[in-house]
Amino acid sequence: MDAAPMGKVKALLILIKHRILVTILFTGFTGMIMTVGPWPAFSTSMLCFVILILGAGGAAMANNVLDQEIDSQMPRTQKRLK
Repeated sequence: MDAAPMGKVKALLILIKHRILVTILFTGFTGMIMTVGPWPAFSTSMLCFVILILGAGGAAMANNVLDQEIDSQMPRTQKRLK
């Protein structure tokens, strides 16, 4: 496998902040179970996961783009993906 696509996948995972995304998915699914009842339909669960992934991932990427100038000035965040 070519190294370039793997680099892009790694960059995407960093941009969407995948560790935070997992927490959001867990929280969203827990809320869905508490609201719907014992177990939601598979199609409802998948739709919820897709919407949460797209929403949270998109927000994280937008945050990285909008905060580039601020991140470059702070020592803790200077090495973030550009």
